[in-house]
Amino acid sequence: MIRRAAVRAAAGALLALISGMHIAHNERGITLVEALVAAGLLITLVSGIAYLIVQAHRFAVRAEQMTVAVVAASARLERLRAIPWEYDLAGMERDAPALAMSPPDALDRDVDGFHETLDVSGEALADVPAGVPAYVQRWAIVPARGGGERARAIEVCVFEWPAAESAPALTCLASVRTRQP
Repeated sequence: MIRRAAVRAAAGALLALISGMHIAHNERGITLVEALVAAGLLITLVSGIAYLIVQAHRFAVRAEQMTVAVVAASARLERLRAIPWEYDLAGMERDAPALAMSPPDALDRDVDGFHETLDVSGEALADVPAGVPAYVQRWAIVPARGGGERARAIEVCVFEWPAAESAPALTCLASVRTRQP
């Protein structure tokens, strides 16, 4: 209370000096200038808080998208890693169809057999009704450097839908799969 009275007295004295009028320190009430300053401070404070709330909401939505993308990419990577290598009747190594090499641009565009659309929860959609998908998941399978035919590098990326060619991914995960002797 003493602090508020001191601030009011100082503001009143400053106003009196500026306007050339004499204002008694014991007057009750507020002046128009005090009301305008208070309103300006309140508007500044409220707009700052509103901006922080909007930014927090944007960050929360983006964090949710990133979480869904990482979980979906991780699940696809694990499914691809779980596919067993195949052998023919003579015991010779043979590529499993699901581990076949992808085209070089499989992560840049939707290539049959190397992409799927996902809903907002990261679940794969069998049919793609207009406007429902939230993400596109793409993966590439290439020979692992230095591994020859016995190793595959697998990379899975998740993009926002619709994903333009060469759009930045929300997330990408990679792993190497080797054939054990």
